[in-house]
Amino acid sequence: MEGNKYQVAGWLAISQAIVLPLAYILKSLQVYLGISPFGYEGPSFGPGDLLIITYTCFFVYTFSMFRKLLNDRYKVHSLDILIIISILLSIISLIFSLCVQSIPLVLDGITEKFFRKIYLAYTAILIIAAGVVQILISVKLLMAKKSLNEYFNPFAYITLTTGILEVSVLLAPLAVLVFLPVWCVMLGMIFLREKEEAQFV
Repeated sequence: MEGNKYQVAGWLAISQAIVLPLAYILKSLQVYLGISPFGYEGPSFGPGDLLIITYTCFFVYTFSMFRKLLNDRYKVHSLDILIIISILLSIISLIFSLCVQSIPLVLDGITEKFFRKIYLAYTAILIIAAGVVQILISVKLLMAKKSLNEYFNPFAYITLTTGILEVSVLLAPLAVLVFLPVWCVMLGMIFLREKEEAQFV
C-alpha cells in the first residue's frame, strides 16, 4: 500500500515536468496578448492559470509525500520546516497571482504604474524566498546523503542549482523552463525507486 502511494507521487512529480513549462509559456502568451492584470478591465484568467493551479496541487501533494518519505523511511526530520515553508510559499504565490488577476483595474496611469511596481516587487520577493529555501534544502540533503538512496545526491545538486537561479531573479525563467522540470523528474525517480524497494521489503 505504501509502495502504491510512492508510485502515484512519482508519476505526479514527473507530470509536473510537463505541466510547469507549459503553464509558464501559456501564461506568458496571455500577458503578451494583453490578457494581463495591467490595463485590462476584468478578470484575466486563462489556460495558463488552470495549469498553474494544477501544478501547485501536484507540488503540494508530492512534496508532502517527500517529507513523509524522509520521515518514515530514512528518519530524517531536519528538512520538515523547510519543506513546509516551500509548500506554503507555493500556495501563497498561487493565491497572490489569482487575487491580483481578479481585480478589475480601472486606474489612471500613475496608479497603474505604482501597482505594477508593487506586483513585480512582491513577485521577486517570493522567487528569492523560494530560491533560498531550495538552497537550504539542498544543503540539508547533502549533509544526510550517506543514509539516503543514490538518487538523492543528484537531486540535491539540481535543487541547489535551481535555488541559485531563482535567487538571481533574472535567471529565474531558466530555472522554470529547464532546471525545475529536471528537478521534478528526479523527485519522481526517488519515489518510484522507493516504490520498487517497498515491494521487496
